[in-house]
Amino acid sequence: MNILLYPLSPIYRMLVSVDRMLTSRRNLLRPVISVGNITWGGTGKTSFVIKIAKDLIASGLKPAILTRGYLRKDKNSKSIAVSDRQRIIATPEEAGDEPYLIAQSAPGSIVIVGADRCMSADLAIKNYSPDIFILDDGFQHWRVNRDLDIVCINAVDPFGNGTLIPSGILREPVSSLKRANLVVLTNTEHLADEALKKLEAKIEKITSKVPLRAVYNAVAFRQMMGDLVYSLNDFPHRSIIAMSALGENGNFINTLKKHKLNIKKHFAFKDHHWYNQNDINTVILNAAEDSAIVTTAKDAVKLDGLLDSIPYEKRRKIFVLDVKLQITSGEEYWKKELKRILQFS
Repeated sequence: MNILLYPLSPIYRMLVSVDRMLTSRRNLLRPVISVGNITWGGTGKTSFVIKIAKDLIASGLKPAILTRGYLRKDKNSKSIAVSDRQRIIATPEEAGDEPYLIAQSAPGSIVIVGADRCMSADLAIKNYSPDIFILDDGFQHWRVNRDLDIVCINAVDPFGNGTLIPSGILREPVSSLKRANLVVLTNTEHLADEALKKLEAKIEKITSKVPLRAVYNAVAFRQMMGDLVYSLNDFPHRSIIAMSALGENGNFINTLKKHKLNIKKHFAFKDHHWYNQNDINTVILNAAEDSAIVTTAKDAVKLDGLLDSIPYEKRRKIFVLDVKLQITSGEEYWKKELKRILQFS
């Protein structure tokens, strides 16, 4: 705990409470599924948003994802479309790394980015006629009413030191989980079963519901500048340089170690970091001739254009570890909740 910042946490809690009381709520004229968290970053909500979008598209619906685009380079306050179901129509800089990744990973979805989610919803309804909305990072977005509130929790570090921002990582007290209809524990593959059961029991005591378990299954190593795709067992580069800018970089490293890779160095950046040419040059210079560079899909969307000056032989050794979120426990409950929402769409 940061003792110096601790006196500021009650002030933060008071400001959040006042904001919630003074904010008028609005219905979006379509069913709304909210995906959020109660901590600052690293909970896997983006992956769950992608899963929901794919499930809805598979059900024949047109989902529109409303996302803020945190730390996007384009500071335009207006809502803009990132994808219109047919194609991606914004750059990563305009969209932000996560909205662009969502659009890339869930083709057939409508993705709208903007701080004002109601304005984004109006834009989606006017131009794209969505059937249902997915509210990204919506648990603390008081202005929008929702039909299903989902909260994602990083099982490895669920609540930090138990205090609110800025002395801790909590955006709300743990007791706020009772507002959630569904709690999803992510990164459960990195936690011992006994510890996982204790965490589940704690959450069930608050929510009266057993949380879902979800894992990130590594799928393949995909060459970023080329057509090569290797299965996990066939990847020829056993010594690698890792590069990531995530809310929880440690989980990325744990996944790589799980597949017996020798991580010679890890370049870890803050979440949503926008890479520059110096970052890339430094990583490349640290890679030996027999080493590959492995990054994440979220990081890869920010690397286009920075690799043009890198020699071809170096570029062809940059790979993306593709992962897929899978519910390992509670899938039937998720399907039940999804079916309930679809009845209103």
